[in-house]
Order: sequence, then C-alpha cells, then structure tokens
Amino acid sequence: CNYTKHLDKVLEEAAAEFYPHIKFMR
Repeated sequence: CNYTKHLDKVLEEAAAEFYPHIKFMR
C-alpha cells in the first residue's frame, strides 16, 4: 500500500528530528 510507505516516510523524518540515531537503528 502506498499510504503505508508515505506514513512510514513521514514518521521516519519526524523521528529523525527528535531521534537522530533512529536511522542507524532502522
């Protein structure tokens, strides 16, 4: 589903602001 991909991208970008290390965990 494309919506899930969009939501995941938004959450990832939002989390990157608060948790810069989130990219290394994913």
